[in-house]
Amino acid sequence: MRMDRVKVVQDPIHGSISLDGPYLSVMDRHEMQRLRSVRQLGLSNLVFPGANHTRFEHCLGTYHLAGRMADVIGLDRDDSATVRMAGLLHDV
Repeated sequence: MRMDRVKVVQDPIHGSISLDGPYLSVMDRHEMQRLRSVRQLGLSNLVFPGANHTRFEHCLGTYHLAGRMADVIGLDRDDSATVRMAGLLHDV
């Protein structure tokens, strides 16, 4: 029996963010992983050493918040999936 993979990412702002299915597949792609090296806050970390937020982390947070929004406004499963994927990919 095959178990679907689920990855849980611990985010300092949003807590646990779960990714599975197509979201996990997209997250594992090179195009997404390269965002780990793109700083969200530019050179701010030179003045504020704790400012190390990346576009990758930002996209995960956007995916999470898009999912919460979709749930709150009652989107159906397909529309919710579209909104979540758009959140995950918006910087790619």
